[in-house]
Amino acid sequence: MDSNSLTNKVYKVLILKDFMGFFDKIKSAGKNVVTGISKTIEKTQIKSRANSEAYQVKRKILLNLSLNELKSLAYLMGLGRLEYKTYFDDKTGGMSERKIKLNKFDYVDNIAKKPYSELVLKLKHLHKSSLADEMEREVSFIEKKRDEEKNNISKEISQEEREKSHDALLSAILKTIVEEIVAVNPERCKKESNYQIELKGALKVAVKKEFSKSKVSVEMEYPTKTGKRIDIMIQIDNYRIGIETKYNLGSSGQFQRAVGQALEYSNFLDALIIVQYETLEDEVGLNNLKELSKLITIPLRVIANSVPKI
Repeated sequence: MDSNSLTNKVYKVLILKDFMGFFDKIKSAGKNVVTGISKTIEKTQIKSRANSEAYQVKRKILLNLSLNELKSLAYLMGLGRLEYKTYFDDKTGGMSERKIKLNKFDYVDNIAKKPYSELVLKLKHLHKSSLADEMEREVSFIEKKRDEEKNNISKEISQEEREKSHDALLSAILKTIVEEIVAVNPERCKKESNYQIELKGALKVAVKKEFSKSKVSVEMEYPTKTGKRIDIMIQIDNYRIGIETKYNLGSSGQFQRAVGQALEYSNFLDALIIVQYETLEDEVGLNNLKELSKLITIPLRVIANSVPKI
């Protein structure tokens, strides 16, 4: 295969990779939009259901009134001309009115469409305080229930947004830290302890520069409540990222210790990074680390001799 053909194939792969990344972003955005629309529809359905229930309550209570009382109430509610209907008169070529006969249910159906707060006031004006109190009590209960359901949906949305924001910032923090760890070549350091010191210095500078508006601290040998010590602890505002440096995870002792640390630290850290001083070419060891990442509840990154592995 000539060099031009190889270059073209590489170029096509890169274009396809960019396209797939762009497609994933569109898919993620689309999912967020669908979720938002779904929540909005759910809120609308709750409001519609509450309005329907309130309407039925108002109808039930209004049916306790006589026809004459309903007519008086209609007048007070601005519905004094319910019995008059406007129509187009072919003979005159203009609009005319005619009186129609309405029964009790016609009045109830029309009056019940009015806001319950107005109905309560007008019922009291007609000395129907018991009916007014009953309406206020029952409709208020329906509205309170409606507001609680809508608030629960809003809380769900807010929680989802907070989680997305948290995940996005944590990813940015991890990206910065991993890039800086990769930039520090362990082969320059004769001892693991020297590597830790150089890592701490480099990370402190990089993290403070990248997150200058945040409260940042980078400490070595950070003590835990169980008496253990995390090699390097990075705190950025409320985010806690632990870094454990290992000479070689190939030995069963080192690996088992790393597993124990990962399981324990995952209870109070937001992310854990394991940095191996030597290279990691052992497929079994790498697979074990991948399995470990599935066991813990926080993001796990593994870097060996400046090469990201997980």
